Amino acid sequence: MREIVRQYNKVELKLFKAMQDLGLIFFSQQPIYVSKDRGYVADFAFPSVRVIVELDGIHWHERTAGQRAKTERKNEDLTALGYTVLHFTDERVNREAKQVAQEIFEAVRGKWGEMPGWNFLLRPWRE
Repeated sequence: MREIVRQYNKVELKLFKAMQDLGLIFFSQQPIYVSKDRGYVADFAFPSVRVIVELDGIHWHERTAGQRAKTERKNEDLTALGYTVLHFTDERVNREAKQVAQEIFEAVRGKWGEMPGWNFLLRPWRE
């Protein structure tokens, strides 16, 4: 797990702002523990509805077979814990951050509908 708090890169910041504009309430750089001594850091998370958003830049996730395998294991581990993991490329977020944020909004709203009483995830004036 990453131990150091870091600043957002430009793509993360762009999506952060687009999600805020839609009224989404989320956590960023959220630790998700798989076991007592192993876990991951999600780019963005909605833990109460078990949705995780990952931004995939080729530099970090797809350059080598080892990186791809690590990403696949992370997905498998998080899915096994009941999370829905949404992946978006950096390029797509750069091109259409508002559309990506809308897709995330719909995914969170869909999961929220499965869990009555969790309406604090969406600000009421956005419904």
